Amino acid sequence: MAEPVSSDQFDRATDPEYAAVCPMAVLAVIVGVLGATAFLVAPLVAVPVVAIVLGLAAHRKIRKSQGVLVGRKLALAGIVLGIATAALGGGYHLSIYLGEQRTLEDLKTQASEMIDDILAGRYKNVFEKLPHDSVQRKVGVERFGKAMSDLFEGGGNLVQRNLRSLQILPTERGGLVAPAEMCVRLDRRTLQITLWFRQEEDGRWQFAGVGGHETFESIAKHAGQDGPAPLPAPYQRGHGHGHHHH
Repeated sequence: MAEPVSSDQFDRATDPEYAAVCPMAVLAVIVGVLGATAFLVAPLVAVPVVAIVLGLAAHRKIRKSQGVLVGRKLALAGIVLGIATAALGGGYHLSIYLGEQRTLEDLKTQASEMIDDILAGRYKNVFEKLPHDSVQRKVGVERFGKAMSDLFEGGGNLVQRNLRSLQILPTERGGLVAPAEMCVRLDRRTLQITLWFRQEEDGRWQFAGVGGHETFESIAKHAGQDGPAPLPAPYQRGHGHGHHHH
């Protein structure tokens, strides 16, 4: 009877049954599956990229092992999963970013046209664009126009106007608002006018209201002089979110 062959005498290069699965290939598949998290936030697109790197490294290691390691299909699966989730996740975040940029450009144009109407005293045009549920609309066009003109009264002629900031912010109620902060320099006063836009349920953006006040620097410069009464806005800034006035 032939003597049994001890396990260490097996040639693993010719007997795949005793070849070891490359741990890196297994890890590549696991990370490739986790690559689906790339859809959550943009930085997680790095996860499928790691899967691709692990898969390629595992494939190279298996090839160099001359049969000692197996798992090429696993390594390939990790690479394919990584490429797919990186491409889809990256494309998803890119489309959101580009859509947001288009929205901001559109709102920038609307804000520019709106401030032109305000500076020209065309308050009725601004009033007509207010939504029907707006508190500012409920006061009526005359009171709205008076509040707007009071803000500019005694300020003199326009020296300069520029958009300071425009960003999309979440509200406490789960919606989105976009405040466009405009700095308006007059001969004798500097005002901050904030034009508010909100996203409707159908995805469209609508002008929601306007707020304004004299800047702190301008108040300090004209100490002792009575400045204009602030124009309350339908929203206010705070803690990085847009909040409703109640």
